[in-house]
Amino acid sequence: MLEIDKIREAALNHGFHHTSISKDGSTVWFSKPAANPGQANQLMCIDLITRSGTLFWKKQDSTVDTRTFRNADSLVSLLRQT
Repeated sequence: MLEIDKIREAALNHGFHHTSISKDGSTVWFSKPAANPGQANQLMCIDLITRSGTLFWKKQDSTVDTRTFRNADSLVSLLRQT
């Protein structure tokens, strides 16, 4: 299994849902509903060209934070922190 497939599988196994795909098929978007009311949904973009993923989330001070990762283990570790 390719690492990008492992990233997609990890996202789905951690509560993310497929939301859209780019017209050229190179980018896939996922979202994860907020755990609590008042929190923002998490968004994740998987880029099939660079074989990476980027997770976006809103912090307590209302700023947006992002992290980019290239393997499923990094994603799982990051999801445990956010």
